[in-house]
Amino acid sequence: MIKYKLITENKLTGHYISHLLDLAKIDESTLENANLLILVEPEKIPIKKLEKLVSNLKKNVKILIVSQNLSSVNLPVRETFFLKQPFLTSQFINLIEEISSSHLPLTREERENPFIGEHSSIAKIRNFIPKLASISSPVLLVGAKGTGKELLARHIQAHRGGNFIKFSPKTLASDMIEPVLFGFSASVFPKIKKKKEGLLAKAGEGVLYIEDIDTLPLKTQKKLLSFIENGYFYPLGAKEAVKSSAKLVASLSKPPEEIFKTGKIHTEIFFRLSEFAIYLPSLKKRKIDIPLLAQHFLEKYAHLYRKETIYFSANFIERLLFHSWPSNLDELKKIIKEVVIWGEEETFKRHLPKKIVKNRLRFRDIEDLLSQLIQEEKRIRERTVSSRKGQASRHTGSR
Repeated sequence: MIKYKLITENKLTGHYISHLLDLAKIDESTLENANLLILVEPEKIPIKKLEKLVSNLKKNVKILIVSQNLSSVNLPVRETFFLKQPFLTSQFINLIEEISSSHLPLTREERENPFIGEHSSIAKIRNFIPKLASISSPVLLVGAKGTGKELLARHIQAHRGGNFIKFSPKTLASDMIEPVLFGFSASVFPKIKKKKEGLLAKAGEGVLYIEDIDTLPLKTQKKLLSFIENGYFYPLGAKEAVKSSAKLVASLSKPPEEIFKTGKIHTEIFFRLSEFAIYLPSLKKRKIDIPLLAQHFLEKYAHLYRKETIYFSANFIERLLFHSWPSNLDELKKIIKEVVIWGEEETFKRHLPKKIVKNRLRFRDIEDLLSQLIQEEKRIRERTVSSRKGQASRHTGSR
């Protein structure tokens, strides 16, 4: 079992690495009890402090150095591993497994595209994913565009196994939706002599993800409801039913109550989907996650474009925190990608013009900024718990 201690002069990178280890269910230990010392950018640590730190370690303690300048670090003879920045999350997890000579019980999606976030709502959703994957009932994901609905659907599939099939009804002509979704038998279409399997059949025992299910015609929704209730469906022109164990995951980009009032979603399918409805918060409501997500996308795109790791300024992170994020994660990805290509200043001009912000944060550096965000998240959680207790007390009539 890994017991690690992380030492860093770059607080954001260190915080990101600690979060990845937390997602892998690996907790940080004290230096005295650790069997792995992770040094993030040790070239920035005063040499005397570094030498003293290493010389006092137990003999069995391994060292992992994370830096973009690995050649500048010279340590006393000891079993040492290296991870060059920028890095992909899968590279980091693979190296941790190599160091520990063990296999971490993580899905492929968790290794390559982790569900990043410390916000209480995100943590709850992440912990609920295995349960969502195990039940046969359909799941409804609700959230504005770019909040991570497809990523969550992919994580559900990763825990469930099987195929992941995405279907966006709005991309097709209305008369092509049912043939694509359910398939069709031979001779249904004059120019097509062979039967064709639909997306529902192709999903197998995996996940069929229907994006914006309210864009599905009501007639098709009714046919889909029959599949949800009975576990089988009829391809167009077919007389025999096709059984399927596929799990349906559907999404809505607007509040369900609002869509229900428009009549764009079938009443019965609405109530069936609402049994397991997951609400994803907008990015502006999860400020604590913005620095983590920014660092995650930075490592990803810097690696993709073979650029050196860029260090965010505290001013840049503050601008991210006060941005309105109308396109949520999609917009953050785009901005960080442009930072990697063009740098902070050019990205400022394009996407983050300086605005006069009321109640601006007062901080010394990124470490202080991160500390303030963590404390604010704790206060929000405490207020939420206190509010729920108060509501429960009023409901039961207790004093």
